[in-house]
Amino acid sequence: MIIRKITIILVILLFLTSPVFGQEETLSPFVSRINAEVNEMSIVLTWKSPEGIRGKILIYRYTQEITEKNLGLAQLLMIADISNESYVDSPEDTKEYYYAVLIQDTKGVVHKVFAHYRNKTVTGVRIVDVTPEEERATKITNLKAEVSDTSIIITFQSSKPSRPLLLYRSTSRIVDEDSLLQTITPVALKDFSYKYIDYPVSGIQYYYAVLDAGLVKIGTIDIVPGQNSLKSPVMIPVKDDSVLKEPATKRSFPLPYLDLISDIESGKSIISSVSSYLPEQRKISDDTKKAIEKVLSSVKVQQEDIIMEPVILPVDSAGNTGGESSILQKIISEYFSGGLYYKAEQQLRDYLKIKHSEEVEARSYFYLGQILFFKGAYRDALLAFLMSLNLYYVEIQPWMDACFNKLFLSEEE
Repeated sequence: MIIRKITIILVILLFLTSPVFGQEETLSPFVSRINAEVNEMSIVLTWKSPEGIRGKILIYRYTQEITEKNLGLAQLLMIADISNESYVDSPEDTKEYYYAVLIQDTKGVVHKVFAHYRNKTVTGVRIVDVTPEEERATKITNLKAEVSDTSIIITFQSSKPSRPLLLYRSTSRIVDEDSLLQTITPVALKDFSYKYIDYPVSGIQYYYAVLDAGLVKIGTIDIVPGQNSLKSPVMIPVKDDSVLKEPATKRSFPLPYLDLISDIESGKSIISSVSSYLPEQRKISDDTKKAIEKVLSSVKVQQEDIIMEPVILPVDSAGNTGGESSILQKIISEYFSGGLYYKAEQQLRDYLKIKHSEEVEARSYFYLGQILFFKGAYRDALLAFLMSLNLYYVEIQPWMDACFNKLFLSEEE
């Protein structure tokens, strides 16, 4: 009986001291919030590294979901410092790939933890084409615009008839990427007839440009006046009793916009602005004011001013990854990172005039919210952050708390 008890105790001790039960195994570190964003010719991986852990990051790629069993067959793409939280992969084919990000500690031990949606992807991703967009793009030449009664006829030549194109119109010369942001929403040309009839407002001088849609998407914009953009403007004259009027004078600031409720051409309802969803402001009665003051006077919350620092998302800190976000990344690197918030705000607002994917728009509003916060426009900043809520919930929480804190302190004063 005594021998049996001693045997049981020894088995328990061996179990408790085994590596499976040991603390080292249960506390194996791993990254979290892995995400794979597919661009035309690259896949952008982002993740969140654990705090207080030293070591290396190991990035793996395989044609199947990566597990401990097939890890030896997976390709090791990169070994980097654990502070890295992004990687841009450019596969040489269009196969479907899965990724895993593991941690190697300072002793050289690779912690083989595989958690769905945390440190490995469970859905395969693939690039669209391995052929560079520059090689597939068309060359636009001989762009012309002629006035015909109440319309302007735009014609041009294209070296590749199968490429989608974008037609831009502006009241200023279109010569570079910055001037392109000042144009109206471009028209997608899909009939490949190399002819478009425009019906703009008469009495105003217009410039036009036709660009390859694929190059615009990756941010490779080459504008050549006289070839794919107009050197001189065109205008539909305003006639009144057969008397030709002078061109309308351009204003330095735009006129107040019309709050239309439906599209003029299609008749479809137009989505209202964010501000239209806010409740209508109404005055409260004196009794209500006294009741609010009484409640606030009885509850005093000590608030400390919160200091915020600019935050750049990992996908943008990885550098120019191509795709439709290339212009956004240029705005962030050239203006936002350098503290040029006035220029960055102007560029972001122009950038958001054009329709983008939900993910790119969410990132744009995340940066716009930061700029508005640093300007002291805390209510506007809150609205901008709310536009990023669905995709960047965790990232905007400290900013929203800071906005509420600033608004509270301003009310206290």
